[in-house]
Amino acid sequence: MKKTINYGLLMLVMLFTMASNIFADNKYGLKDNIQDGVILHCFDWTLADIQEEIPNIAKAGFTAVQTSPVHERAGKGSVWYDVYRPYDFKIGNGLGTEADLKALCAKAHEYGVKVIVDVVANHTDHPNVAERLKDESLYHERFGVGNWHDRHQVTFGMIGMWDLDTNNPTVQAIIKQYIQDLKACGVDGIRWDAIKHIGLPSEGDSFMKNVVDQEMYNYGEILDSSGGNDNVLFPEYQTYMSITDNGYGNGFANSFAGGSINESVGNFNQRKAKTEKLVYWGESHDTYANDGGESKNKSQNVIDRAYAVVAGNNGATALYFSRPAQKAKNDIKFGDKGSVHFKDAEVAQVNHMHNVCAGEPNYYVKGNGVCAQVRKSGAIIVLGSGSDRDVTVANGAGDGKWLKPGTYKDMVGGGAFTVNASTISGHVGESGIAVIYNAGPIVLTPEVVFNPADGTAFSDETLTVTATPLNAVSAWIQVNDGAKQTFTAAKQFTVGADVAYGKNVTITWGATDKDGKTESGSVTYKKVKAYVPELGMADEISCFLETSNAAAAVYVWNNKVSPVIKYAGAWNDAINKKLPLVGKSVSGKNVFKWTYDGTETTAPTQIIFLDGNGNKLTADVEFVNHGYYVDGTYSTTVTKVHEDEIVDPEYVYYDNASNWENVYCYFYNGTISSTAWPGVKMTYDASASHNGKTGWYKATIPTAYLNAKFFINDGTAGTPINGANASAEKVVNEGAVVAPTPTPEPEPEPTPEPEPTPTPEPTPTPTPDPQNLDAQYQTNPNGAGVKKTITVDGDISDWDESMIIAQGAANDDPRVYMDAAMHENPVDLYALYGCYDDNNLYLMWEMTNVQDVVAPEADFPLSNGVLFKNYNMPIFIGINTNNASTRIGNHCKTTAGGTLWDSGITCESPVNKVVVFSTNNTNGPFIYGGSSAGLNALEEVAYKETGVVVKYGMGILSKTIKGIKECYGESQNRLIGDMTKGTSTYVDFNTLGHKSSQYDFHYEISIPLAKLGVTAADVASKGLGVMLVATFGTSGMDCLPYDTSMSDNANQSYSRDSSTTKEKEDDDNITVPFAYIGKSL
Repeated sequence: MKKTINYGLLMLVMLFTMASNIFADNKYGLKDNIQDGVILHCFDWTLADIQEEIPNIAKAGFTAVQTSPVHERAGKGSVWYDVYRPYDFKIGNGLGTEADLKALCAKAHEYGVKVIVDVVANHTDHPNVAERLKDESLYHERFGVGNWHDRHQVTFGMIGMWDLDTNNPTVQAIIKQYIQDLKACGVDGIRWDAIKHIGLPSEGDSFMKNVVDQEMYNYGEILDSSGGNDNVLFPEYQTYMSITDNGYGNGFANSFAGGSINESVGNFNQRKAKTEKLVYWGESHDTYANDGGESKNKSQNVIDRAYAVVAGNNGATALYFSRPAQKAKNDIKFGDKGSVHFKDAEVAQVNHMHNVCAGEPNYYVKGNGVCAQVRKSGAIIVLGSGSDRDVTVANGAGDGKWLKPGTYKDMVGGGAFTVNASTISGHVGESGIAVIYNAGPIVLTPEVVFNPADGTAFSDETLTVTATPLNAVSAWIQVNDGAKQTFTAAKQFTVGADVAYGKNVTITWGATDKDGKTESGSVTYKKVKAYVPELGMADEISCFLETSNAAAAVYVWNNKVSPVIKYAGAWNDAINKKLPLVGKSVSGKNVFKWTYDGTETTAPTQIIFLDGNGNKLTADVEFVNHGYYVDGTYSTTVTKVHEDEIVDPEYVYYDNASNWENVYCYFYNGTISSTAWPGVKMTYDASASHNGKTGWYKATIPTAYLNAKFFINDGTAGTPINGANASAEKVVNEGAVVAPTPTPEPEPEPTPEPEPTPTPEPTPTPTPDPQNLDAQYQTNPNGAGVKKTITVDGDISDWDESMIIAQGAANDDPRVYMDAAMHENPVDLYALYGCYDDNNLYLMWEMTNVQDVVAPEADFPLSNGVLFKNYNMPIFIGINTNNASTRIGNHCKTTAGGTLWDSGITCESPVNKVVVFSTNNTNGPFIYGGSSAGLNALEEVAYKETGVVVKYGMGILSKTIKGIKECYGESQNRLIGDMTKGTSTYVDFNTLGHKSSQYDFHYEISIPLAKLGVTAADVASKGLGVMLVATFGTSGMDCLPYDTSMSDNANQSYSRDSSTTKEKEDDDNITVPFAYIGKSL
């Protein structure tokens, strides 16, 4: 029988099948082109975790999902930044295997989601690399980037790792093959890390032409600028890929954090970049995960508001960052699943609006504390601060050509918005974000969302659960075999009361949408009996580790004493001592306990947790005695001894058998003391009963000294206790600390004698002030400092006011002269200290933040945290060694006529060396020198060879913090020049409620004298000058000794943000004399 083929029918079937597939892919409105949609960054997630969430990622409207790098060979549980130090360009690391990547891509494509992989092609972890990458000819010359506006340095210099020669054919072949391997797995796009550090064809680098696959989606990371002529280089980069505009989204995050609205309509697009090839964000892994991450201390809601605005743009795509559970840089671990907040309406509905309105122009409007991105088919409305407000904003240009008039439902808060030709009016709900749009073909599946999430284990008798219907008009739940419970709004209920430990609670659910479509499913919670950690003895030194690893070890030490105490033995011994397994946690992880069994009585200061093979689970972690750590991160302190709470000791008791006239107790923790010698005076309490005796001398133990040594003495300097040494041992007995039996050893002097100092000069007088500043500002008020060795460790107790070499004022940073710049963090130097010894120059400076007194309504500078936690900004230290032969000429300009790091800073005083490092100490320290022709733009001493040590910490020594209280520019009579004599009234902010310990901080630094080309004898006989300059943007914002160039343009606007000060980018010629150390100059 002859067979005939009906080609018309076959074609119809093919078309129907193709149409069905397209509908399946796009039922959530996802876009075919990644640039037209939005991207979810699943930072550090395993590929399996991402695959599991693909249905939810699609429902939330994300066209693409971005993974962290998948090249060899960072392990699961390692610190997140390890993967940005490539070992080799082959697929497979702690996130998953090549097979896992293929499975993820297949699942994603099933739902219409594209996959982007982060690729690090600029550098490697040489010499810790595969054999094929060890050849040094594959790399550029080794030098650090000193000038971030020098394209040669930016594209050839190291950013902490060896810089690949990306024009080298071998390098290109290796990376190109890696890209093709990713493509073969189904990867749709590449995120190019540090792309601005890879040169362009116009610069002689063919990498972009030869390696970047134009059949894939590509975007590259450019932070702040290209390091060259952005107007030329941005368009050239965009020939090959989209690029990130970090300043735009960061600006909105900063303004929302300060409760204000940003006026910006873009950053890079003002420098010739095409908007349709830009990537925006509310935050990124750089702004969150680094020590200086500026967004980690901003709330998720602030970031959501910033994301809502930037994702409302046409042309540009937007990236949403899934936050890790931890904040500290070294606590964020590779392979840990992050937040799933992306599923919430204030994020998902922004995505849906973005997708619905793709291709439509946007019109940004703002006013009355609210802003909006208006399109033809929708709008996103965002409050600058607060929530639950009725608002009215302009409907685009108000000309009837934007959002179609009508009544719209807020897809986030549920309220109604009324739109006419000129305005959009309605109620913005709790999130501060409202989204309205014509939904079009988007299908929103009815479901019930549970909190806590499916799979959660619990150890209490019961668990409280909230079930919320989503995209549904009605829903029901059924707990185990119980009766069905119907509801239409969020419902809270309790489960587990009748369930035995080790058994599950299963909740089935159903949901129905307005069209009658139903969905059903189930969630499960497990009731488990978890190990309850407890101590064997109240005074033991111990800690607990909860981990999924089968075995664990610890390395524990105290670095505050000399020699260092190693509680678990030397490294090679410690890593082989496996911890005992004491139980299981509620989540099923192993719980190990370490208990010290030696004779030391002072507690450790640091600990490293390791797996059973000696591999680090953590970097150095602060040791908390009796602390409970989850995967190496401190969680809580155990306070039970065999079910009894520990009672912390309150007093030291002494019977005064020696009949001293006065009795004192000196508390000392091995580093610092609670008070000066002889300590606190003990008082006699006739009613105090202890150890069967009534009537004791006693002293209250300071909270911070519960594990400290104490020395009971009669108040005479250096007097031993009954002729013997005070033991470090402490006996806990009924909540009291009692003096142990003395041991017959000579007692060390509690306060060491100071080292001899050079022959003192006549009574010091401050350096004359050529700028006529108020008496608050002084240079060398106490003379030339002292000769003393300082331990640079972030603890400033070994400094004192005799070492102050420059005094400034609080609240004199340039922000205060602007009408609306108090939303930014201050860069406010207060006092500079200096000393030296035979080997080093030591400096310490205090920085203040009195925002809590002068402008508490602008909360961001208070909630955002200090500079060393959230910013990477240069600090410059000019050094005058009083050596004419090595003096830098040309007013410290570079030999090419520019300034160091494009700072705009020049100097009239002699300078021989310049030390530079960043506020979070991630860049540098570098030492620069020069000649009579000017400053050498390349560092004289590379950062790994300087020997410079930088530390920082909270708190300052100054007991009074003085300055002018006013701010907000002319509106509060804060005028430029108001720090000159007789102009203003100075207040002590501490008397006005300033929380100095919470907001003020310090830096300390040691600089080897040999690297400065001087000896201690030179410092004593010739003197050494110091000028400290702190920056924001590129230019100086404050300096010590203070110079009025720091504020001469403070009331003018910054070119990139009119709400902030021009001092970020102006030229500063410092004319005041340097402070001096050793001898006056």
